Amino acid sequence: MQGKFNLLRTDRVFMGYVDSRLHYQWKRTRGELSAHWKNNGGKTNPRLARSMMKSNCRSPEDWNHLCDYWELESTRVSLLNA
Repeated sequence: MQGKFNLLRTDRVFMGYVDSRLHYQWKRTRGELSAHWKNNGGKTNPRLARSMMKSNCRSPEDWNHLCDYWELESTRVSLLNA
């Protein structure tokens, strides 16, 4: 991000705002991607869900990285209970 934007890094209030907005956006996007994964069989057929990348996902690498996370045993247990 630093290479694309010239931010006022010395302004802690401004940087706090930027951080909170980026955190909110990532949380919202991750939730949308997770819902897509679940709705396409992620809980019962993760291989199928992996093959059904959401169209607005940035790249196949990002989608596969998230699928790797959702397919972890520790993550799957918490998702099955959700």
